[in-house]
Amino acid sequence: MDFTIKQPLERCFSMLKMDEGKDYLLTTDNQIIEISPKNGKHYEGDELREHINDYFEFCHLSETHLFIGMDNGQAISQKTNKNGALFLRGRYNLMNDCVWGECLIVQQKHIR
Repeated sequence: MDFTIKQPLERCFSMLKMDEGKDYLLTTDNQIIEISPKNGKHYEGDELREHINDYFEFCHLSETHLFIGMDNGQAISQKTNKNGALFLRGRYNLMNDCVWGECLIVQQKHIR
């Protein structure tokens, strides 16, 4: 995969009409849902797993944001996530990569 930055993160957020100061769950049925840590400060591993519904992996978007997606979404026959793929392809020079299953875009300050 080519993780050469294609465009500024701000543009990726505006492309999907999202606010950079918030965290989001991107669903396979094209919903964009604002989320926040249950304790108001940071997400716990189990809380992330509840959103993703499986094991997850992190993708560094910037000094302030992370993309969190399913570790094995394709292998367990999850639906593709069009908004997740659009966001990643907007940020990086990824041409044919798909995102499978639910994914999150969160502020790094909410991860410990």
